[in-house]
Amino acid sequence: MDRHTLDPTHPLFASFIVPLSIALASTALIRSLSGVRVGQRLASAGIGVGLLTAYLLAFGMPNWPARSGVDKLPFLVAILFAGGILADIWRQPRWLMIAATAAAIAAIILWLAWPQLDGAGLTKYGLLGLTGLLAMAGLAGLIAVPEETATKPAMLIAACLAIAGASFQAGSLFLMQNALALAAAIGGFALLNWPTPRVPLGLSGLAVGGLGGFALALLLLLLTRIPPAALLPLPLVFTAGLVGRRLPVPRRFARVAFEPVFVFAIALIPAVAVILLAQPAAAPVDDLYYR
Repeated sequence: MDRHTLDPTHPLFASFIVPLSIALASTALIRSLSGVRVGQRLASAGIGVGLLTAYLLAFGMPNWPARSGVDKLPFLVAILFAGGILADIWRQPRWLMIAATAAAIAAIILWLAWPQLDGAGLTKYGLLGLTGLLAMAGLAGLIAVPEETATKPAMLIAACLAIAGASFQAGSLFLMQNALALAAAIGGFALLNWPTPRVPLGLSGLAVGGLGGFALALLLLLLTRIPPAALLPLPLVFTAGLVGRRLPVPRRFARVAFEPVFVFAIALIPAVAVILLAQPAAAPVDDLYYR
């Protein structure tokens, strides 16, 4: 009889079981140890804990200085994670948070696209600028949804699944694994809030889930040859929450427990469109700068 050992570095663990379980446990732990008031705001930091743990388990410590997308991604997530926690602790005016989000999107674009900006034409700059504007539009739709349900995590999970599927279509298993890990980490947080909401998706969760997802989508554009138009439906994922609230749903299905389910179903429509449009016209770019 063969003996089977459990491999903790297997992609199934690193992409799903580890981030989901770590995020679920971390969210509950942070909420209980930080007190009611602070714990409510900081609980979604468990998403970042789950994602970073999954990355380190799958890929080990990244190199520094970070020159490749593989190495830049965990440092970027760590910065977003720390910045989100600080924003949750020291609440700032709404206009300042919007400005900080726009600055973060611009910084992500510059850092990840820097090697390709050397000698880039107007088309490249225009594409990156449009990407940033679409990211702001998507995050605005996400933030517009009230906090009392798990609909925000549901939309983020759908967006991450879209990026994972598009990455698979484009031949990037690295991006697919990280997108799945982010979806699983958000799923761990969502499990604690469904069917009964317990904690809101704080700024630390929005920073890692929203801006971290944007970084993965940007790397997908930079490192593969998928048609840029394939990602155009992605911001529509974040309109699902507002659309779901306006649908003539029977009262018995409009309860808090059911709302995230049909919002997720609505969000899957543009997510599937992204995956279907993501078939590249040529093989993925084998850029050693990013390996």
